[in-house]
Amino acid sequence: MTIDTKLTFEAARESIGQLVSLSEESLMSLDFTRRKSQEYDRMFGIEYSKDHYDVLWRFNKDSEIIQALKGYREIQKESGMNSRETTIASSRLLMAVGMIGLSELLIDHEEEIGADLNHNEGDYNPRAFPVWDVLYNAMEHASKYGKNGDVHMHFYGGSNGILVTVEDHGDLEKLKRLSVKEAERIYHENNALPSVGKARTYADIRRRLNPLSNAPLVRGLGMCMLTVDPNVIIGSDRHEDKFRVMAMYLKT
Repeated sequence: MTIDTKLTFEAARESIGQLVSLSEESLMSLDFTRRKSQEYDRMFGIEYSKDHYDVLWRFNKDSEIIQALKGYREIQKESGMNSRETTIASSRLLMAVGMIGLSELLIDHEEEIGADLNHNEGDYNPRAFPVWDVLYNAMEHASKYGKNGDVHMHFYGGSNGILVTVEDHGDLEKLKRLSVKEAERIYHENNALPSVGKARTYADIRRRLNPLSNAPLVRGLGMCMLTVDPNVIIGSDRHEDKFRVMAMYLKT
């Protein structure tokens, strides 16, 4: 199962192993990211260890990724999911995602530990990597695009895997996985599956669904994807009065 309601932060940190030494390339990339963020009116705050894969991002209402996501959602609503205007807004969002530097860190970390943790084509394509769904949900629904407070994302790269946490000021207590029946029904209602009543396990749904090609461009599939994805373990808790989601990828 993907969503583990009993997962704790302490157990997740132990599971990914000792933090790996930061490569010289990653340190140079982080230094560049910090300078660019400061140059462009602090698009986000970033703190990091110069020794290990331990990086913290802080996003506020003025951060480019939050503004780009807000614009993207507004245009989706006005023009539809497949309009030219939405495609242009999506490009701005993907550029903002690229500025963060998380994808490069993930790839560099994988090279350091000699593992393919994502198991998806596209090198952590934002449409394929569930952490982006978690981050977008925090920015849109909990933070209300910064009106309710900042959103923090923390990346830990260990010898046995990675842990990414996202914290917001939302009032949720726990994420709960969907049942197989409910996940199948939601996918079917969004035209991603031709029929219902055939799935007995999440693997049955995955066999009938390629999320990179068959899943339609519609809202409301986030929890389905987090529930059904076999490669990531998702947990949640309360931390310092904030809601925290944990996304963990481990060596297989």
